Amino acid sequence: MVEARTPSGRKLFALIVRRPGLSQAAFSAHWRTVHGPLALRIPGLRHYVQNHVQPWPFSPVEPPVLDGISEAWLDDAGPEDGTGGLHADPAYLEGARRDEPTFMDVTRHDYLRVEETAVLTRSEGRVKTVLLARRRARTALRQFQEAWFGSPTELKRVPGLCRYVQNTVTGWPVDTARPAYDAVDELWWEDLPALRAAYADAATWALLCRGDVAVAAALHVKPVVLR
Repeated sequence: MVEARTPSGRKLFALIVRRPGLSQAAFSAHWRTVHGPLALRIPGLRHYVQNHVQPWPFSPVEPPVLDGISEAWLDDAGPEDGTGGLHADPAYLEGARRDEPTFMDVTRHDYLRVEETAVLTRSEGRVKTVLLARRRARTALRQFQEAWFGSPTELKRVPGLCRYVQNTVTGWPVDTARPAYDAVDELWWEDLPALRAAYADAATWALLCRGDVAVAAALHVKPVVLR
């Protein structure tokens, strides 16, 4: 199913780590077939995508920092908190929220409210990666934002890159001093060889990471569109 975009509404990422002792296969099956339908009961949920983390398709292999990332587009009306108003929604609290401990580590569950910008929309692409960026302690927020979001033209020239969406973090849970990540990039590639070539090339990786302003983690994901 093609991963369509919704032009309006609040976009929310949920960062998910599976429950200890649960296999990746069991986690993905529960998330897709049990938790997904519960999430779809939330009023005002316009668009919902589950990104299931896949093994990195080539070396070097590094353990993924997450097991899944969900994307939810919610109606504009509602509380402007770090969870997009979810924690005040009875349908969420009585359904999806109750199910979370059965398959995810709720102590490591996090949210990011974001604003997305489509930088490149050449085509859909067949392979998707997500790049999570957290600015270094010595890097001021303004310096990071200027470096990360200031020069998208060069990124458009990366060979094999079909589609590229930048997500600026605008909110996170109030009980944390700073967000888990400061930016989330979504990148779609022509195929696995194009992905391999990009991440194996030091100059391209430096371009994707904008030099040394952030610590970046790349994930290979399989998007599942449920709405």
